[in-house]
Amino acid sequence: MTDISFDQEAEWRAQRCGMLTASRAVDVCKRGAKGNKLSGYEAYMNELIAERLTGEPTPSFCTSAMQWGIDHEDDAAKAYEIKTGNMVTGDGKTFVKHPTIEGLGASPDRFVGEDGIVEIKCPACGTHLERLRNREIPEQYKWQILTQLIVTGRKWCDYVDYDPRFRSKGLELLVIHWEPTDEELNTCKERLVEFLAELNKTMEEINTLAA
Repeated sequence: MTDISFDQEAEWRAQRCGMLTASRAVDVCKRGAKGNKLSGYEAYMNELIAERLTGEPTPSFCTSAMQWGIDHEDDAAKAYEIKTGNMVTGDGKTFVKHPTIEGLGASPDRFVGEDGIVEIKCPACGTHLERLRNREIPEQYKWQILTQLIVTGRKWCDYVDYDPRFRSKGLELLVIHWEPTDEELNTCKERLVEFLAELNKTMEEINTLAA
């Protein structure tokens, strides 16, 4: 389990307050069958506006499934190192801000060399098995990964799906290497910038109400 102190956790959450982050990029970037924005778009915007107005991060909660992922993230990173020979750095709590797009940031789970990142998921057994069979990165995580690459300027990601309960079968680790196309990156970036522009405009409108 990654050893993160209470103060480190609080500082990390404070850095993210009011920021569009990679973990919520799916709410911003995913579109419906007709290209329409989904309900998560407006809900997330309201959440960020509230954070900016109050200066307080949205209260977090941790389910047992989420805690399972936290507890096994380090083991997943080590298993990844053994399988690939790639040595990783970071602990998932390094918040990186985009150098030019204000209000955009990300916290990759791990970094590899100068060009790579690692995105780690430790899901339920059934979910892990499904991903083993499909051998595809789930769509919701693609938006997260794209945003992380945009923020950090890195070129590729190794998606890691890990469940130590499958160790006896040698199926505990799935690694999918992904280097997105320029088109994929540009589409994501355009939607992120559009969201932030709308967010800033809405903030200006709300601030006039207090005048």
